[in-house]
Amino acid sequence: KMPEPGCPYDVVPREVRRNSLVLLWEKPLYCGHSPVTSYLVEMCSGEGADNWEALMEEPTDKTYFKVSGLEAGEIYKFRVSAVNSAGVGQPSLPSEEIRAEAKPGVKDIEIGVDEDGFIFLAFETPEMNDSSQFVWTKNYRDAIDSGRARIESTDNKSKLTFTNPSEQDLGLYTVEISDINDISSSITFTDKDLERLLDLSWQVRNPLIGLKSGWTVEVFERGDVRLSLRVEPLSPAAELKLIFNDKQITSTPNRKVNFDRASGLVEVLIDPFSEADEGSYTAQLRDGRAKNQFTLVLVDEKFRQTLAQSRSNKRDWTRKQGELPWRS
Repeated sequence: KMPEPGCPYDVVPREVRRNSLVLLWEKPLYCGHSPVTSYLVEMCSGEGADNWEALMEEPTDKTYFKVSGLEAGEIYKFRVSAVNSAGVGQPSLPSEEIRAEAKPGVKDIEIGVDEDGFIFLAFETPEMNDSSQFVWTKNYRDAIDSGRARIESTDNKSKLTFTNPSEQDLGLYTVEISDINDISSSITFTDKDLERLLDLSWQVRNPLIGLKSGWTVEVFERGDVRLSLRVEPLSPAAELKLIFNDKQITSTPNRKVNFDRASGLVEVLIDPFSEADEGSYTAQLRDGRAKNQFTLVLVDEKFRQTLAQSRSNKRDWTRKQGELPWRS
């Protein structure tokens, strides 16, 4: 028998687009006198042509190859040869002729984060038969590990959701329709994708309530003091906890707390304003899964200035009302 390997077989094009496609093939049944180490791919362009040209400078050790740089609308066919230590074996039978054009309606695989914070791949097919099934694989050959991802398909849509994504899940993912050869797609899940989507996943699972304007301190004409902040509009179910010097406080006659969810306004109205009001005020907000907290530190010089302004305004107001006592 020949020392070189036999010819690969079942050379088929997949993911045909205007300028690219992916070629798949099966290993030769006869390996020669040593194991097959790599493959060479050749291409022929033009209907009925037989002018074969090599597609790669270095052979590939995979049983698939992405062909790029095709001319839209042109007809191509391909063949593959196996390589071992003895040399290059006989080429495969040519693939069927294929025109470089995308099937109408075929979309690429979508990658993203769902509303529960899970990273997913999704594909929607433009057509299906009653017996059609979505077939997901990794690197065109490997079955999806059910412990690392779950697959859910409904009507013409299929979604692969990663259970706990890590570097172990990186790689090339493909999906095709079991009985429709010209509908398929692939995507490479990279380390950059993982980093970006894990960050987005955390944001989805731990959303922050947005701040529109931070704490402000206002002293009114009568000497009463208003502490306020504004966040993005909240739902009617939003909750506020107001913490003053590590203790939760609620409205009292001297310190009224208002929370307008629709406008996102949080305010504390203090009258009279006194030494007892010095300290830190923290608004802890929660709206569904979204939360955030904002702290005002009203101490030392900032507090003393506010207190002095409050007392001065109160005296002036009282004087204007003709109620200033003879002794202050």
